[in-house]
Amino acid sequence: MAAVKEIPVKYFEGNLPHQRCLVHTQLQCQTFLTQRPKTDAGRNLLELVHLLNQVKNIHHRNILFLWLSRFEERFIPVIKERTYSEDKKSWWYTHKYLRRAFQFNSHIRLLISQKSVFPVSP
Repeated sequence: MAAVKEIPVKYFEGNLPHQRCLVHTQLQCQTFLTQRPKTDAGRNLLELVHLLNQVKNIHHRNILFLWLSRFEERFIPVIKERTYSEDKKSWWYTHKYLRRAFQFNSHIRLLISQKSVFPVSP
């Protein structure tokens, strides 16, 4: 068992890469967004999340990338919206779970831009 624990240290210098599969990313985002999101941003993001595992070629990958970019341009003010306490000393994000789901999809967007998630050949 000790040899198994030494593998990350020996080969990855302690930085073992971690990758979350698309199915688990989709399920986690659906959990954060619920089945019937109340905001337009939540409904749009849920539609994009449902498309994650349906991408089969480069063309679909590029379309999904553009849709995620357009979503970010359109809804970033909603995602960054803050609620302040009555004494104005503390704040929190108004749409906490929408923000979490968006952060998962930002990670997917990064992977898509690196062309490491979906197959390269059509």
